[in-house]
Amino acid sequence: MKDDLLFNLDHGYAEGLCRGFKSGILKSADYHNLVQCETLEDLRLHLQSTDYGNFLANEASPLTVNVIDDRLREKTVQEFQHLRNVSYEPLSTFLDYITYAYMIDNIILLITGTLHQRAIGDLLPRCHPLGSFEQLGAITVADTPAQLYTAVLVDTPLAPYFIDCISEHDLDELNVEIIRSTLYKAYLEDFYNFCKKLGGITAEVMCEILAFEADRRAFMITINSFDTGLTQDERAKLYPTCGHLHPDGLQELRRTDNYDAVRDVASRYPQYKILFEGSGTNSGDKTIEDKFFEHEVKLNMNAFLRQFHFGIFYAYLKLKEQENRNIIWIAECIAQKHRARFNWKKMGDDIMNYNGGVAVAMKGKECVAIACDKRYGVQNKTIATNFTKIYQYGDYCFVAFCGLATDVQTVAQRLKFRTNLYELREQRKLKPNVLYNMLTNLLYERRFGPYFIFTLVIGLDPKTGETFVYDSDNIGAVSDNVNLATVGTASDYIFGLGELFFKPNMNPDELFEATSQSLLNGVDRDSASGWGAVVYVVEKDKVTVRELKGRQD
Repeated sequence: MKDDLLFNLDHGYAEGLCRGFKSGILKSADYHNLVQCETLEDLRLHLQSTDYGNFLANEASPLTVNVIDDRLREKTVQEFQHLRNVSYEPLSTFLDYITYAYMIDNIILLITGTLHQRAIGDLLPRCHPLGSFEQLGAITVADTPAQLYTAVLVDTPLAPYFIDCISEHDLDELNVEIIRSTLYKAYLEDFYNFCKKLGGITAEVMCEILAFEADRRAFMITINSFDTGLTQDERAKLYPTCGHLHPDGLQELRRTDNYDAVRDVASRYPQYKILFEGSGTNSGDKTIEDKFFEHEVKLNMNAFLRQFHFGIFYAYLKLKEQENRNIIWIAECIAQKHRARFNWKKMGDDIMNYNGGVAVAMKGKECVAIACDKRYGVQNKTIATNFTKIYQYGDYCFVAFCGLATDVQTVAQRLKFRTNLYELREQRKLKPNVLYNMLTNLLYERRFGPYFIFTLVIGLDPKTGETFVYDSDNIGAVSDNVNLATVGTASDYIFGLGELFFKPNMNPDELFEATSQSLLNGVDRDSASGWGAVVYVVEKDKVTVRELKGRQD
């Protein structure tokens, strides 16, 4: 507890920076836009609307995938080095540990390239900047692991990890892979012990992440060693011992000789059983490497749910690397005219975004507004341009639904039934807070098989002039009465614009303008919404409905 209280004294600023960087990670809506680009110039344009901004602005046309790759790497390195520059001990040492993995990769890259008669001048630019060190260029003088240690690595942080690799055997491709695995084994175990000594939340988060990484390497070493000259004992020496598999699981992996046997070992560990069961080797199936990547991303995302720990720095860098790989893969498909390789089905896995649509609500002085777009689509295909998402319940109450279109209509009808029944039974008009409670109860009743919708509720009390803006998720989570709320596929864009346009005590005309501009500018950045909009402005004595024209593409 004491460490938590003092954490911000030395590390609060760096943690805040890291969380700020993480908020710029691309969302599903951003990828939805990127995969629709037909040229790399379109890709550049779409990236400008994200936190990447103008990082490609100075690059001459025609843009190439290699240039995009270089600029993405430079941006990631700059952000990491900035975090390193503002860090204090022990965070600075923790960040140094992260760079050791890149040093290992650079060494292996240069050794492999030299074995294939590649010039050192061609290889050095391909090395990762986070893993560079002064002696890196002299690696070509080494013909054996012993020479590599004495000539290059003895004065680097990797020297302790290389002790077990020293031998007089010539460097060949098999020895290089053994050196890589041995270095990673020593590195992971050392990093794991360092995090464990730090204690607290850092130890809890990082030890879990590093244990998974150790187990993943053990699985992949085993699978890749089949039908090679590597013996069981040699293979066992390469297994990191800081994972969940240690010691019994590693002993069983050592004895396996086929993929099914590895799957049997994984089945005894629930977290790995589900990964192997969800993988396959047929066309269209996810490989076990894909499942490991997905689990790694999940662990890294979970790291940001905890506070006062160093794990977010490691998690952010890993998430950023995965994002860079995604962007480069999209760019490669565009450059090679293979846009059909995009996994369109994967884009529809988020059922909330399947039909698209967005809504926004905002308060003024004794007036309140709600607006939505008019598009109804099925993923990328536009089906209709007059789909209503806003429903009126009573004289001064409105609800906007965004999500799966069939559930929108179902919930709207059921809510209408309940509101009519309420007015008949109570013999009085519906108030906004009553409507909101009625809606959240309706959604919570189906929490174990929820409707795939998000909702906004607005209203006005004609006697007092009090305004109401509420939002809710698909299981009826209750929110406070807020000034601004938005739901739907473009909500990330609209919320930032809404905060810019909103000001307290707006009159009806100002409120209409602020709501309209927020919605129209937001849907311009989202391909799953648009085709005009409808705006409702509710006042004490009237309700004004206006339709807006927007982009029709």
